[in-house]
Amino acid sequence: MAEHERPDDNEFRRRFVTQLQAVVVVDMQRDFLLSGAPLMAHGGEAILRSVNQLTAAARAGGVPVVFTHEVHRADTSDYGIEVEYDPRHCEEGTVGAELHPALSVAPADYHVYKRRYDAFEATDLDLLLRGLGVRNVLVCGVDTDICVLGTVVSARNHDYRVAVVADCCAGTSPAHHDAALLCMGTVFARVVDCAWGQEVVAAAKASLRSITAR
Repeated sequence: MAEHERPDDNEFRRRFVTQLQAVVVVDMQRDFLLSGAPLMAHGGEAILRSVNQLTAAARAGGVPVVFTHEVHRADTSDYGIEVEYDPRHCEEGTVGAELHPALSVAPADYHVYKRRYDAFEATDLDLLLRGLGVRNVLVCGVDTDICVLGTVVSARNHDYRVAVVADCCAGTSPAHHDAALLCMGTVFARVVDCAWGQEVVAAAKASLRSITAR
Protein backbone atom coordinates (compact mmCIF):
# COMPACT_ATOMS: atom_id res chain seq x y z
CA MET A 1 0.00 0.00 0.00
CA ALA A 2 1.33 3.45 -0.92
CA GLU A 3 1.97 5.81 2.00
CA HIS A 4 -0.65 8.31 0.79
CA GLU A 5 -3.46 5.74 0.61
CA ARG A 6 -6.02 5.44 3.38
CA PRO A 7 -5.29 2.17 5.23
CA ASP A 8 -7.96 -0.51 5.09
CA ASP A 9 -9.47 -1.85 8.30
CA ASN A 10 -6.86 -4.57 8.79
CA GLU A 11 -3.94 -2.21 8.24
CA PHE A 12 -5.49 0.43 10.51
CA ARG A 13 -5.88 -2.19 13.26
CA ARG A 14 -2.28 -3.39 12.77
CA ARG A 15 -0.94 0.14 13.15
CA PHE A 16 -3.12 0.72 16.18
CA VAL A 17 -1.98 -2.43 17.94
CA THR A 18 1.74 -2.16 17.18
CA GLN A 19 2.12 1.41 18.50
CA LEU A 20 1.31 2.65 21.99
CA GLN A 21 -2.28 3.72 22.55
CA ALA A 22 -4.47 5.37 25.18
CA VAL A 23 -8.17 5.60 25.94
CA VAL A 24 -9.46 9.17 26.33
CA VAL A 25 -12.84 9.39 28.07
CA VAL A 26 -14.42 12.80 27.47
CA ASP A 27 -16.45 14.65 30.12
CA MET A 28 -18.48 11.85 31.72
CA GLN A 29 -19.71 14.31 34.36
CA ARG A 30 -22.99 14.73 36.19
CA ASP A 31 -23.94 17.94 34.38
CA PHE A 32 -23.80 16.07 31.07
CA LEU A 33 -25.31 12.75 32.14
CA LEU A 34 -27.91 13.01 34.89
CA SER A 35 -31.58 13.43 34.04
CA GLY A 36 -32.48 17.11 34.13
CA ALA A 37 -28.84 18.21 33.98
CA PRO A 38 -28.05 21.50 32.20
CA LEU A 39 -26.56 19.80 29.13
CA MET A 40 -27.84 16.23 29.36
CA ALA A 41 -26.54 13.96 26.60
CA HIS A 42 -29.26 11.86 25.01
CA GLY A 43 -28.66 8.30 26.25
CA GLY A 44 -25.58 9.35 28.20
CA GLU A 45 -26.19 7.14 31.21
CA ALA A 46 -26.89 4.19 28.91
CA ILE A 47 -23.28 4.16 27.69
CA LEU A 48 -21.74 3.94 31.17
CA ARG A 49 -21.56 0.13 31.11
CA SER A 50 -19.79 0.08 27.73
CA VAL A 51 -17.37 2.81 28.76
CA ASN A 52 -16.53 0.87 31.93
CA GLN A 53 -15.94 -2.28 29.89
CA LEU A 54 -13.60 -0.42 27.56
CA THR A 55 -11.57 1.18 30.34
CA ALA A 56 -11.36 -2.12 32.27
CA ALA A 57 -9.98 -3.83 29.17
CA ALA A 58 -7.52 -0.98 28.67
CA ARG A 59 -6.16 -1.25 32.21
CA ALA A 60 -5.86 -5.02 31.87
CA GLY A 61 -3.88 -4.50 28.66
CA GLY A 62 -1.58 -1.90 30.19
CA VAL A 63 -3.15 0.89 28.12
CA PRO A 64 -3.39 4.29 29.86
CA VAL A 65 -6.85 5.70 30.59
CA VAL A 66 -7.34 9.48 30.59
CA PHE A 67 -10.49 11.20 31.86
CA THR A 68 -11.16 14.76 30.74
CA HIS A 69 -13.20 17.11 32.91
CA GLU A 70 -14.78 20.33 31.70
CA VAL A 71 -14.64 22.88 34.52
CA HIS A 72 -15.51 26.56 34.74
CA ARG A 73 -15.04 29.31 37.29
CA ALA A 74 -18.18 30.44 39.08
CA ASP A 75 -17.61 34.06 38.03
CA THR A 76 -17.83 32.92 34.36
CA SER A 77 -14.49 34.59 33.58
CA ASP A 78 -13.26 31.56 31.63
CA TYR A 79 -16.45 30.79 29.68
CA GLY A 80 -15.72 33.18 26.85
CA ILE A 81 -18.51 33.18 24.26
CA GLU A 82 -19.60 29.71 25.39
CA VAL A 83 -22.10 31.52 27.64
CA GLU A 84 -23.85 32.63 24.44
CA TYR A 85 -24.48 29.01 23.47
CA ASP A 86 -24.72 26.89 26.63
CA PRO A 87 -26.26 27.27 30.09
CA ARG A 88 -23.83 27.46 33.00
CA HIS A 89 -22.48 24.03 33.88
CA CYS A 90 -19.61 22.09 35.46
CA GLU A 91 -18.55 24.94 37.71
CA GLU A 92 -15.65 24.34 40.08
CA GLY A 93 -16.66 22.91 43.44
CA THR A 94 -20.17 21.91 42.34
CA VAL A 95 -21.61 18.41 42.29
CA GLY A 96 -22.37 18.82 38.60
CA ALA A 97 -18.67 18.97 37.76
CA GLU A 98 -18.02 15.57 39.34
CA LEU A 99 -17.67 12.40 37.30
CA HIS A 100 -20.78 10.23 37.22
CA PRO A 101 -20.81 8.00 40.32
CA ALA A 102 -21.29 4.86 38.20
CA LEU A 103 -18.17 5.55 36.16
CA SER A 104 -15.29 3.21 37.03
CA VAL A 105 -12.13 5.17 37.82
CA ALA A 106 -8.85 3.63 39.02
CA PRO A 107 -6.11 5.34 41.07
CA ALA A 108 -3.59 5.05 38.23
CA ASP A 109 -5.86 6.73 35.67
CA TYR A 110 -4.99 10.21 34.43
CA HIS A 111 -7.15 13.34 34.64
CA VAL A 112 -7.06 16.42 32.43
CA TYR A 113 -9.08 19.56 33.24
CA LYS A 114 -10.21 21.78 30.40
CA ARG A 115 -12.03 25.08 29.84
CA ARG A 116 -13.03 24.48 26.22
CA TYR A 117 -14.75 21.77 24.19
CA ASP A 118 -11.43 20.57 22.76
CA ALA A 119 -9.49 18.61 25.41
CA PHE A 120 -6.17 19.67 23.82
CA GLU A 121 -6.87 23.40 23.97
CA ALA A 122 -4.83 25.06 26.77
CA THR A 123 -4.32 21.74 28.62
CA ASP A 124 -1.42 19.31 29.07
CA LEU A 125 -3.16 16.43 27.25
CA ASP A 126 -0.74 16.44 24.32
CA LEU A 127 2.24 16.66 26.69
CA LEU A 128 0.86 13.76 28.73
CA LEU A 129 0.23 11.52 25.73
CA ARG A 130 3.62 12.23 24.18
CA GLY A 131 5.30 11.66 27.53
CA LEU A 132 3.64 8.25 27.66
CA GLY A 133 4.80 7.50 24.12
CA VAL A 134 1.23 7.29 22.82
CA ARG A 135 0.62 7.43 19.06
CA ASN A 136 -2.97 6.17 18.88
CA VAL A 137 -6.05 7.18 20.88
CA LEU A 138 -9.46 5.63 21.36
CA VAL A 139 -11.91 8.43 22.19
CA CYS A 140 -15.32 8.07 23.82
CA GLY A 141 -17.68 10.05 26.04
CA VAL A 142 -20.02 13.03 25.64
CA ASP A 143 -21.21 14.93 23.74
CA THR A 144 -20.42 13.23 20.45
CA ASP A 145 -21.19 16.38 18.47
CA ILE A 146 -19.45 18.87 20.79
CA CYS A 147 -16.55 17.90 23.06
CA VAL A 148 -15.89 14.48 21.52
CA LEU A 149 -15.89 16.00 18.04
CA GLY A 150 -13.66 18.90 19.08
CA THR A 151 -11.20 16.55 20.79
CA VAL A 152 -11.09 14.07 17.91
CA VAL A 153 -10.41 16.76 15.31
CA SER A 154 -7.66 18.24 17.49
CA ALA A 155 -6.12 14.81 18.13
CA ARG A 156 -5.96 14.19 14.39
CA ASN A 157 -4.40 17.63 13.86
CA HIS A 158 -1.78 16.70 16.48
CA ASP A 159 -0.98 13.62 14.34
CA TYR A 160 -2.52 10.99 16.57
CA ARG A 161 -4.23 8.07 14.91
CA VAL A 162 -7.80 8.15 16.25
CA ALA A 163 -10.56 5.60 16.73
CA VAL A 164 -13.84 7.01 18.02
CA VAL A 165 -15.87 4.37 19.87
CA ALA A 166 -19.42 5.00 18.66
CA ASP A 167 -21.36 2.94 21.20
CA CYS A 168 -19.37 4.52 24.03
CA CYS A 169 -20.49 8.02 22.96
CA ALA A 170 -23.73 9.97 23.30
CA GLY A 171 -24.73 13.24 21.66
CA THR A 172 -27.13 16.10 22.19
CA SER A 173 -29.62 14.07 20.12
CA PRO A 174 -29.47 10.81 18.15
CA ALA A 175 -29.37 12.81 14.92
CA HIS A 176 -26.48 14.98 16.11
CA HIS A 177 -24.64 11.86 17.35
CA ASP A 178 -24.97 10.18 13.96
CA ALA A 179 -24.02 13.34 12.05
CA ALA A 180 -20.89 13.84 14.16
CA LEU A 181 -19.78 10.24 13.62
CA LEU A 182 -20.32 10.66 9.88
CA CYS A 183 -18.16 13.78 9.81
CA MET A 184 -15.41 12.35 12.03
CA GLY A 185 -15.27 9.14 10.01
CA THR A 186 -14.29 10.93 6.80
CA VAL A 187 -10.67 11.79 7.64
CA PHE A 188 -10.44 12.52 11.36
CA ALA A 189 -11.02 9.06 12.87
CA ARG A 190 -12.01 5.49 12.26
CA VAL A 191 -15.47 4.87 13.72
CA VAL A 192 -15.43 1.61 15.71
CA ASP A 193 -17.47 -0.12 18.39
CA CYS A 194 -16.70 -1.12 21.97
CA ALA A 195 -15.95 -4.72 20.99
CA TRP A 196 -13.27 -3.49 18.55
CA GLY A 197 -11.83 -1.23 21.24
CA GLN A 198 -11.65 -4.02 23.80
CA GLU A 199 -10.01 -6.31 21.28
CA VAL A 200 -7.28 -3.86 20.27
CA VAL A 201 -6.36 -2.88 23.84
CA ALA A 202 -6.08 -6.58 24.69
CA ALA A 203 -3.96 -7.15 21.59
CA ALA A 204 -1.77 -4.21 22.58
CA LYS A 205 -0.58 -6.09 25.66
CA ALA A 206 0.50 -9.07 23.56
CA SER A 207 2.19 -6.75 21.06
CA LEU A 208 4.07 -4.91 23.81
CA ARG A 209 5.17 -8.23 25.32
CA SER A 210 6.48 -9.30 21.91
CA ILE A 211 8.42 -6.03 21.45
CA THR A 212 10.03 -6.16 24.91
CA ALA A 213 11.03 -9.80 24.42
CA ARG A 214 13.14 -9.01 21.36
